[in-house]
Amino acid sequence: MITPASSALRVPWRPVLALLRVLSLVGLGWVALTAHHWQAARLRGTQQGLAAAEANSSKLRAEATWSALRQSLLEASLAKERRTLQERNALVAAAEDLGVNFGHQPLSGPPVPRIAALVLATKVDIEPGLVLLNVGLDDAVEVGFRFSVYRGNTFLGKVTVERVLNDRAGCRILFLVEGASVEVGDQATTHLQ
Repeated sequence: MITPASSALRVPWRPVLALLRVLSLVGLGWVALTAHHWQAARLRGTQQGLAAAEANSSKLRAEATWSALRQSLLEASLAKERRTLQERNALVAAAEDLGVNFGHQPLSGPPVPRIAALVLATKVDIEPGLVLLNVGLDDAVEVGFRFSVYRGNTFLGKVTVERVLNDRAGCRILFLVEGASVEVGDQATTHLQ
């Protein structure tokens, strides 16, 4: 005959459940502790990355400051060299107008005739600037001729003929005296006035 289970086999469920609750709380605490350690490690990594980024940023700012300083020094040097070049070009142009030959290749054919012109248009927003004169093939202008540009008795600079039409000559500005600009109505000539 089958008899009910003896009391020796009976499991006290209340203490077991209490033990399981304690173990689960300990496990949750362990999980919480592990998560806390993981977040702390992540925060330390972020802080170290931030410190490295700030150090790199400081280094880049210092390099940018030095680059700006070098650039300003180079720009000042370039401006000085441009002024020197303009002064020398003005002297050479004045001497060439007086007939001094600085060893340039002599032009083939007859000497450049005396040609007087007026500036009809300018385009100075490009480098080098351009000038349109009111003389052309009809006035014996040829590609390569150089014109000295004046306003009244003030020398402004030199242009060279790049393209010639029957009654117009397109010129490139070779140089201008510092602070000068070519304007419509200025005079131009192949010889010193």
